[in-house]
Amino acid sequence: MNKRKTKQEIGFIQGIAYAVTMIKQHGADAHDIITQSGIKPEDFIKYAEKSDLAYLQEIFNTTEK
Repeated sequence: MNKRKTKQEIGFIQGIAYAVTMIKQHGADAHDIITQSGIKPEDFIKYAEKSDLAYLQEIFNTTEK
């Protein structure tokens, strides 16, 4: 059952996405942040800022391989 995310949960997802973007822009690996957050890729895709999704997608693509 899909429950609606609270504003706090959405804010957390967006915060993690932003952190990953900042880390990736400085040349570091952000893979562990994504996996340790426990947030599903589909939630990032749904709630993260569009400007952060390119960096997240890079991580999702390498994780799936």
